[in-house]
Amino acid sequence: MACGLVAWLVLMLAVAGAGAADLPKPPDLPAAAAPAAAEPPSIQGFGDREPSCEEWTDACRACQRAADGAPSCSNIGIACQPREVTCTRRRDGASAK
Repeated sequence: MACGLVAWLVLMLAVAGAGAADLPKPPDLPAAAAPAAAEPPSIQGFGDREPSCEEWTDACRACQRAADGAPSCSNIGIACQPREVTCTRRRDGASAK
């Protein structure tokens, strides 16, 4: 009985393999895409690039410089789409808009 089962299994595998040879070749995958443009810098990093900026925003999160100079930022809202980061207050107290 076991011998018949093995023979049946070998026959089914042979038939399936023969049918697979008739299948069309799948299309070639496209070449790796060129690297995307550099990602915009992080909102936290904006403070490092703009040392005179005391407060900045991307229209979703607001950041301000802590007493030690480290950025402190709010969390982003669930459906907010960030924009370009802009400074809203400079060290001299003038509005930076």
